[in-house]
Amino acid sequence: MPDLESIKRFAGSWSGPSSLWFEPDTPAFESVSTAVLGTVGGGKVVTFDYTWAHEGAPQDGRILLAVRPTGVHMAWCDSFHTDSDIMDLVGDGSADVVAASGTYSVPGPEVWGWRIELDTRTPDSLLLRMYNILPASMGGLEALAVLTEYTRA
Repeated sequence: MPDLESIKRFAGSWSGPSSLWFEPDTPAFESVSTAVLGTVGGGKVVTFDYTWAHEGAPQDGRILLAVRPTGVHMAWCDSFHTDSDIMDLVGDGSADVVAASGTYSVPGPEVWGWRIELDTRTPDSLLLRMYNILPASMGGLEALAVLTEYTRA
């Protein structure tokens, strides 16, 4: 189970290259991302605010992360991916990788999934990975959608 205090040691400003894929095995859209990791709620909730760009258009997002005895809870919004929605994600992870999954709807009866991982295995870097999870009828496969490799700014 992730430890909130271990995540909080990554507080501060970050920047790095970000890649976005719409489909596996296709070229990525590349941009530079900046991020700030902090806390709210008396230090009980981690905030992760980030910026990036798609084809030159500025984008931004926020992840709220809480570690509970029952697991990890995230709330996520992003100007590109979630529009005006806030996705609720739950999960667990290890001491070094926080992972949570949620679902979203597209036209049609199928439910799609999304998984976010915040990887803190290396003290001087922070990895943000996001996966699109296909519906069960399409094999339920996870496809890497976002990879951002941050270093301290």
